[in-house]
Parts: sequence; structure tokens; C-alpha cells
Amino acid sequence: TARLSLVHALDHLYQLIRELETAPTLTVSDPTSNILAAQEKLRAFLGDALLILHQEARPENLHRAEQLAEELSEIRRTGRHALLLETSETRLSPKMTDELLSQLRWIDISASHLWRAAYHLHTAEEAEATREQSSD
Repeated sequence: TARLSLVHALDHLYQLIRELETAPTLTVSDPTSNILAAQEKLRAFLGDALLILHQEARPENLHRAEQLAEELSEIRRTGRHALLLETSETRLSPKMTDELLSQLRWIDISASHLWRAAYHLHTAEEAEATREQSSD
């Protein structure tokens, strides 16, 4: 139902707010450039999410947001591997690696909550439209 989808969306938005309040501060540079790639994807994702929130939630916008969330998840997975490799080859200290991994996890989790909130808002909109059509 639309009501349940709205509750799910609100839950993800509250979780996203918590993530934003606890955003890790990055004080080291990333030799693998995975953090920069993830940040750029997250910026693009936020732009697509704004389209979904401010316009009619068209399926192509929702699909693009889902793709970006999946791409960010993949960057986290490959970035984790690259950072661990850099650490094993002593190019990064364990502390630096932990900080960079925390940043990647934060970006991935934030994107996931944003995607799920957009999905549930879209679902609520569809459910409401269906309800209105059936009452006509």
C-alpha cells in the first residue's frame, strides 16, 4: 500500500540523516582514487534522487538511481580490495586504510538508503495512482 511504502521511505530517510550526521572526515589521500570515484558517483546519484523527489517518479529516473547505487556498491567492493592490496604492500598504513575503508562504507550505505527511499516513494506514488483510478 501507499502508506506502507511511505513508512519505508521515511525509515530510510531517517537512517540517511543519521549517516549524514556521522559522516567520516577524510584526512588522508587515496592512492587508488576509489574515494574520488565514489564521491563523484554519489554526487550524480544525489542529482538523480532530486529528480525523483521533485518530479514525477519516472521509471527511467528510478532505474538510473538504482544503477548508480549498484555502481557505488561495486566501487566499494573493488576499492576495498585495492586498499587492502596497497596496505599489504606497505604503501598505506593500517590506520590510513581503515579511514579510507570507512569513507567507502559510508558512501555505500548512504547511497543505499537514498536508493531505497526513492524506490519506496515511487512505489507509494504508483499505489496512490492505482487507488485513485480504481475509485473513479
